[in-house]
Amino acid sequence: MEPKTIFSLFPEIWEFHILPHVSPIDYHTIINSCPTWRDMLRKKTANGLLPLVLPILMKHKSVTPQSFLAWRGVSHAAKSLVDGILEEFVSSQEYFNSVSTVGAEWSPTVIDEEHHLRNVLVNINNRYDLRQIRNLRNFMAFQLQAASTGIASSDLLLTKSVQLNILERRFGEYHDRPMDFLSRSGLSISTVTFNVLRGDSSLVLRFLSFVPNVKVFCLKGDHVIGAQVARLPQQGVQLNQLQLLDVSNFRNPYGLPLYSHLLKYYCSQISTLICNGELFENYEDASAIFNKNTLPNLRHLRVKIDPFSTAPQIFINALPRLGSLPLQVIQLVQRSRNILLSMWDVVHIMDAFSETLTHFLLFLDPRDASHRETVDVNQRHGIPTMPKLTKFSVSRSATHHPWFWTMLRLKCQLLEELNIHGTAYMSKYSMNELQQNLFGSIPTLQKISFHSGFSDEGGTPYRIVFTSDGKEKRIQFSRHKED
Repeated sequence: MEPKTIFSLFPEIWEFHILPHVSPIDYHTIINSCPTWRDMLRKKTANGLLPLVLPILMKHKSVTPQSFLAWRGVSHAAKSLVDGILEEFVSSQEYFNSVSTVGAEWSPTVIDEEHHLRNVLVNINNRYDLRQIRNLRNFMAFQLQAASTGIASSDLLLTKSVQLNILERRFGEYHDRPMDFLSRSGLSISTVTFNVLRGDSSLVLRFLSFVPNVKVFCLKGDHVIGAQVARLPQQGVQLNQLQLLDVSNFRNPYGLPLYSHLLKYYCSQISTLICNGELFENYEDASAIFNKNTLPNLRHLRVKIDPFSTAPQIFINALPRLGSLPLQVIQLVQRSRNILLSMWDVVHIMDAFSETLTHFLLFLDPRDASHRETVDVNQRHGIPTMPKLTKFSVSRSATHHPWFWTMLRLKCQLLEELNIHGTAYMSKYSMNELQQNLFGSIPTLQKISFHSGFSDEGGTPYRIVFTSDGKEKRIQFSRHKED
């Protein structure tokens, strides 16, 4: 097409029907193609190129929550990009990732040079921790002030995430104010945490009814009074977008009716379940929840094992019942040195999901199998290598036990990535010797990452990555002052 014909189009056609559909990279090509294009688009160059520049700027250490949010006001394209990052930060996948590492490895008090923006996003999201009544009062007053200038209250929830305490009506403002806040802003919330300080199951469901668009629901509490099943609604609250359910920090001896109610109405749609062993204690009821027909979309499962309330046999019997489900990621966590499971118990669980499991996270140290157990299991099973297991994460102490090397030899011969987590000091010599042995044991292994968290000696976390081509990279974290 001749330039004369191109520029004969009305400016409105270019502005509203052509340029909005041009990518930043193509836009850059256009303005560099000839002086005529460059002069014509001079006023729009900044907005057109900003989406291309922002991802680079966001990696710089000078980024603050204030500067990050200021970019939203530059243009519609920049606002869309920033809002997309905020939404992704509180997505179900990121939520699962954030709880799926050893807690000592990272916090907002350190800066990861490869993920600096994470600190910024955490600081922004922390503003919506409204569990303290004073913070909730201040935020609602801010919403009221913004409303007088024409700003919708929902627009102030930038991450669409909020944390609230729940108490019974007799606690006055501590019950009424969170309820009032949700009645005003609940429709715009996609991630919510309810910390139940005092109340029954029906009260939790009542609060939940104010957030029909929630995608990530976390329930915490130790003092919930268990409502009888008959008192719970016959129909579940409509939560058609719910993807992740976290009840790992919800503990009480009367909680199973509420568990059952939540899973009964939402188990068919959730893709991620984070729970504790309490769900498995009442085996007759748990078997009705955890079976091949109830959780068809479940892909990620994290179970926090409590050695004081969970019998090992319950896990051995209950978890494999999910074997027909296409679970891709399983994590077992035990915050105690009381060893409950043997290596073969863990292998039994792995075998149940051998056709779909791609990442296994084992943050506990099972006891080594006896010679008799090894012989028995080898005779009953062929112990085939997991065909799709390409990623394995384990605590550093596991590398000192024979079961770890046995499991690698029998189950993990197709691994591509191995993550080793811990806080204790490890010498460079020991690390090099270990990574050489690991690369020598697994022919498909491409990367080994050593994750070191906060140590008792006050050491700063770091990460060291070894690759199969002999390269090594150290990521040292630095201290960070929260804004």
